[in-house]
Amino acid sequence: MRLSVMAYSFAGALARGTMKLPQVLDYIASLGVDAVELMDRHVAAAGEETVAAALDRLGLSVSCYDLVAADPVQATAAGRAEAVAALKQGLEFAARLGAPTALVVPGRWKPGVERQAAWDALARDLSELGAHAAARGIALTIEDHSLEAATGCTAADLADLCRAAAPYLGVTFDTGNFVFGGQDPLQAWDALAPRVRHVHVKDWERLTEEEADGRPYRRDLGHRPYRGVVLGAGLVPNAAIIERMAASGYRGYLSVEYEGEGDPREGVRTGVEYLRAELRATTAG
Repeated sequence: MRLSVMAYSFAGALARGTMKLPQVLDYIASLGVDAVELMDRHVAAAGEETVAAALDRLGLSVSCYDLVAADPVQATAAGRAEAVAALKQGLEFAARLGAPTALVVPGRWKPGVERQAAWDALARDLSELGAHAAARGIALTIEDHSLEAATGCTAADLADLCRAAAPYLGVTFDTGNFVFGGQDPLQAWDALAPRVRHVHVKDWERLTEEEADGRPYRRDLGHRPYRGVVLGAGLVPNAAIIERMAASGYRGYLSVEYEGEGDPREGVRTGVEYLRAELRATTAG
C-alpha cells in the first residue's frame, strides 16, 4: 500500500487564504510523501498550469482527483447534462496529471426531486462518466460520504450504485464515514473490498451536546455529534482496517484526510506518521 495526503485536509486554510495550493503541495512534499489527492475546486482557484508546474517541480504524483465542482443530481435533464460535461472536463485534466483514480462526489438530494428517478439518472450518468474515465486509464469511484449525499454512507448504498452503473464504477473507501450510517467499517470493507480502488483514512471523536455547543459538527443516524481528530486519537479502528486491507490484497493508496480543528499541518503530519507506523507494522506482520 502507498501513502498519499488529501489536499482537502487544508480546505479551511485554502478558503481563508492563509495558504495557497502550491504551499500545501510544498508542505506535503516536505513530509517525504510522494503522492497527493487533489480537488478540482482548489485546482481551479490556483490555476491548472500552476498546479501542474508545482507537481512537476516537487516530483509529486496524483493519487486521486476529486470532482466536486459539478453536481449531477439535478432536477432537469439539461442540468444533469451540463454537470456531466463539466465532470468530463475534470477527467481530462486528471488524465493529464496521470491520476489512476478519480472520485465523483454528487451533492445532496434536492427538494421537489423524486428520489428514485434522480437515483436512476445518477446511475446512468455515472455509467457514462465511468466509461469516459476508463478510456483515459482512470478508475472512477464514489465514496461513503454522508447521510445527506446521494451516494449515502453504507456499503449497501455504494454497492447498489456500483451495480447499477457497472462495469466502470468503483469505490473510494473512507474509513471514517461509515460511522454516520451506523455501520462497522470492518464489515463494510468485507462487503466492498473487490470494488475498492482508493482509500481515505480519517478519524473522529464523539462529542456530548455540551461539547458540541451548537457548532455544526457532523452527526450520525442518532443525531450524535462527531468532531474530526488526528489519526489514532479517535474511535475509528484504522489499525484493524489497514490490517484487513492488507490481508485482502489491497495495494492502492491510503490517503491521509484531516478534518479536525487547529493547524492542518500538524494534523496531517501526525496522520502521515501514524500511517507510516501502521504500514511498517503490517509489513512486519
